[in-house]
Amino acid sequence: MLSDQGIICNGWDPVYRPDTQKCPADVVNLGFVLNVVEDLDERTEALKQAWQLARRLLIVAARGVGRLNGS
Repeated sequence: MLSDQGIICNGWDPVYRPDTQKCPADVVNLGFVLNVVEDLDERTEALKQAWQLARRLLIVAARGVGRLNGS
């Protein structure tokens, strides 16, 4: 969708796009990525790599555990 609007974008995924090269970008988005990486060291490394690739902005979103209403 972004490419169709003329926005230069790329994505990497270890399962679906493992051959895509990771490269620096103005914006790096880790949307619901870290919460599915079970190994703490691997999760930490993913966050560090994303930070190194982000030239202007790093977006991190993760699903938390538990209920929002506190019960």
